[in-house]
Amino acid sequence: MSVEQPDVRAGGHAGRGGQIDALAEHLFGKDVVADAVHADAEGQGDAVGRRKRNRAGGQDVQGAVPVPADPKRLAVLEYSVIENLQVLGLSDRIKAAVQTRNLPWLTALPADCKLVKSVKSVDIETVSSAKPDLIFISGRISRNIDAFKPIAPTVCLIPNKAEGWKSFRGNFLALAEVFGKKADAEKELKPLEKRLSALRNKAAGERIAVIMMVNGRMMAAPAGGAAAHLGADFGFTNVKPKPAQPA
Repeated sequence: MSVEQPDVRAGGHAGRGGQIDALAEHLFGKDVVADAVHADAEGQGDAVGRRKRNRAGGQDVQGAVPVPADPKRLAVLEYSVIENLQVLGLSDRIKAAVQTRNLPWLTALPADCKLVKSVKSVDIETVSSAKPDLIFISGRISRNIDAFKPIAPTVCLIPNKAEGWKSFRGNFLALAEVFGKKADAEKELKPLEKRLSALRNKAAGERIAVIMMVNGRMMAAPAGGAAAHLGADFGFTNVKPKPAQPA
């Protein structure tokens, strides 16, 4: 089988589940999405818990990538994939991974997991020693993807910022399908989509400014730029419009 992914240069970060809940609670109170997801949450425990954070992306620099079906040994150098493997109940298959000590919402990596320093590390030796069947790398080292391919099929999973939720959803399903867990992924997405819909209804007509600090300088990000999902997915209106396209 293969994983189909657009151009990695689309770039950006995912993280929709936790952002939906955190933003809704901060702006509108913690109960704003409770009614929308109550029916789905019954009997599912933490599967749809408020601290659940689903992240996924799915853009590879070379389009469709042949991957083994239901791989048992994984090297994962991207936080979002670690999160989604956790959601899908597959954390025990991670045999090499980027360190997650600063991400307290994640469960501990397996005791036999070999650790890579960061998402920027091109640590061929550590990854190779884990003998993975499939490798996931971060967008920050996507230019080095060919260095990993002799070890195992390698996929670079990041979101397409321009497509927002559509990209997240499609990529999460694609990841799950590799392991025969597409139905489980669909089940996880339903309460998030209800939360997202509830937030959009509350955010309609609300104007926001997206302020960034870059090298000590403060600037306002336009619509469609950094944190574009606040408008495209969550429904807020950015006070700084999208830049005009050159003729």
